[in-house]
Amino acid sequence: MKPLDRLRPFLPLLERPSRYLNQEINTRCKEWEGAVYRVLLLFPDTYEVGMSHLGLRIIYHILNDQEGVLADRTYLPWRDALEVMEREGIPLWGLETGRPLKDFHLLEVSFQQELAYTNLLKALDVSGVPLLASQRREEDPIVMVGGAATVNPVPFAPFVDLVFVGESEEAQVEIAQLMVDALVRGASREERVDLLSTVEGVWCPAKGGRVRRRIVLDLEKAPSPTKILMSPTAIVHDRVTVEIMRGCSRGCRFCQAGFQYRPVRERSVARIMELAREGLASTGYDEVSLLSLSATDHSGIHAIIRAFMEAGESSFVSLSLPSLRSGTLTEELIREIRRVRKTGFTMAPEAGTQRLRDVINKNITTQEIMETVEKVFSAGWDLMKLYFMIGLPTETREDLEGIAHLVDEIVALARRVSQRKPRLHVSVSPFVPKPHTPFQWEPQDTQETFDEKIRFLRGLISTRRRAPRRRRGSWSGVELSFHNPRQSLIEALMSRGGEEAQALLLEAYKRGALFDQWGEVFDFRIWQEAMEAVGMDLSNVLYRTRGRDEPFPWDFVDMGFTREFLWQERQRALKGETTPDCREVCVGCGLCDQE
Repeated sequence: MKPLDRLRPFLPLLERPSRYLNQEINTRCKEWEGAVYRVLLLFPDTYEVGMSHLGLRIIYHILNDQEGVLADRTYLPWRDALEVMEREGIPLWGLETGRPLKDFHLLEVSFQQELAYTNLLKALDVSGVPLLASQRREEDPIVMVGGAATVNPVPFAPFVDLVFVGESEEAQVEIAQLMVDALVRGASREERVDLLSTVEGVWCPAKGGRVRRRIVLDLEKAPSPTKILMSPTAIVHDRVTVEIMRGCSRGCRFCQAGFQYRPVRERSVARIMELAREGLASTGYDEVSLLSLSATDHSGIHAIIRAFMEAGESSFVSLSLPSLRSGTLTEELIREIRRVRKTGFTMAPEAGTQRLRDVINKNITTQEIMETVEKVFSAGWDLMKLYFMIGLPTETREDLEGIAHLVDEIVALARRVSQRKPRLHVSVSPFVPKPHTPFQWEPQDTQETFDEKIRFLRGLISTRRRAPRRRRGSWSGVELSFHNPRQSLIEALMSRGGEEAQALLLEAYKRGALFDQWGEVFDFRIWQEAMEAVGMDLSNVLYRTRGRDEPFPWDFVDMGFTREFLWQERQRALKGETTPDCREVCVGCGLCDQE
């Protein structure tokens, strides 16, 4: 009996049972017996999150386009279903084939954030696959992970057979062909692991050594699905997503993604419109999201939006720009976007003062922020999301006060120019110094320091909430949220940790850590107990400044740019000096010299 059939009697008792029923549109559904190589794609989060992820959709279609290859999908069931599965001995399975995870030759996992690491362990455990790669048997699938949260593979290294670092579109075809050939000639599991470790971008923990990040140089030719997987149930991003560019040239010093996805590559207007049209036609969606780290940095953004509006106005299709940069939103763009129904705008000042924005190289001024606010609310929008961080290097109390003061200014301006009652969603997150950034040498704030800063900000906020509405500083209509600093602590340990984090990860999992990225179920007590059990020294791992030449656990991962460049950027940050956009002036990171 297939796993779903065994779970079916319990479905009426589960939250959102449609997660498990394989009712998607535009699936490939290849025949099991007709495939030589069978791979299961795991997104280690809920169905609603995983179904929204463009990367998994791309890999799914690339692999299923290959002759002799079958790619199925799975997501981590929610806690209620996992409880039933563990009690009844039901393994995780591929949604389309209904086959248990262990029946596949390779399990390919997408790590998008560090707090999902325990979710992989649960997926393996519930499926009867040994957690430690060293204990896996001939019949067990090869476990390979990739994604944004793999640029320091050390914390999860013992639990995986292979790690892919970088962008995998081209490598997927190479890996599939190697696996097909190896399976046809009867190669053993060990031989297949060794073979795949020769692919550029693949690192084998058992063999060690260095690995160089894989880069797809021609985004125009990179595959992107047009028959988009479509769920019958609501998911996080229920719309057509088109990646218009990859990488960022701005050089924000806190931003791992900005360094991780260098260099900048763009898709043409014609290709973007082709993908959007085909995506809309294959799904019936009425919204298109233009995906990039900063959509308005695309050199052809005016032409893109103009073309999209001309095509979409008659069908009342809406356009989502998830990430906008102050200073790049022109009146022409506003005029084009307002021709169809409007979604909210997102803006990330990150810091409340110009001094601190210069330290982090945000390269936007308060004037540019206010000009953007005026344009957006004057044009008829009534919602803006603002993102800030606390705990940034060199931060002072004046910088914290600056967050409240900047929001004061935005509230006052929005009320003055808005056609409707303006709404602001303000999110404040603790800063985590990430690997492969200029701030990788910096300490993270302690939990006590974060708590103190949050209390200070809450005090400023409560004063404004009590103010009469006629007062300029009243925050009526402003929603404010703080990301849990305890989650940020675990994120830091998993992103910055070395071998000491391996024992912590396993111990926390054994004690019940799961879905740690979900604030409503995150249990810090589990991690506290695990840290005590393994003797984790937070002062050494997180709370100290590193020396210039001190080795990092992730030094064996070659991102393409030089460590010296990152150090010089750190020095400029401490002096409050900014670095220009590298598309205007080469900043000497070393990446382009190696392409």
